[in-house]
Amino acid sequence: AFRPISRRAIVTAVNTCSRDLGLRQGAVVVLDALLSCLPCQGPDSSEVPITPATLLTVYASNETLCFRAKGLTDRQLRRHLATLEDAGLLLRRDSANGKRFPVMKAGKPVGAFGLDLSPLFARADELLALALRRREQADELRGLRAQILRLRATCLELQLDDSLTAFLDGLRNLVRRTTLTLIEARAALARLTAVISGPLPATTSEAAA
Repeated sequence: AFRPISRRAIVTAVNTCSRDLGLRQGAVVVLDALLSCLPCQGPDSSEVPITPATLLTVYASNETLCFRAKGLTDRQLRRHLATLEDAGLLLRRDSANGKRFPVMKAGKPVGAFGLDLSPLFARADELLALALRRREQADELRGLRAQILRLRATCLELQLDDSLTAFLDGLRNLVRRTTLTLIEARAALARLTAVISGPLPATTSEAAA
């Protein structure tokens, strides 16, 4: 069981926390292609949320999935499907001959052999919470980067020893790093604050005067 959720909400959450899940962008693209195959169109052709009553097993062919995944090759598709399976986001439900197909009743699909996305939706609340946490951390990191650059500019006006000068020189590269962590950013900001608030000599311009 899971709460109704839109396709866009679940794939956005997975994309946001893809590093936590061990997924590269190609795997997220394949997941988006799988989600696009789910039957979630209302009577007026508008998209409706996915619910536990939705058929969550995708039986589209590899050819169809490759087309929907922006032209991936069959080999790439298989690799990304294996990654999604290893991440616990899908389950293979193979038929006896390994083919994917729907189980029909009264002209409507009521089941299927194929790629079951039930594990993804079973973790929907967990993924949404993790994605929210990652977005909040990203917002905090952006703020820390801005504060570091502002305080660095202030520190550049001070007369500092060689070690602090080297520290300031390295900050520009530090804030540009895509792998910068909150711990590193907070530590850098704390040291900058200590430099400014510490008993330092007058500014360079005052010393020259």
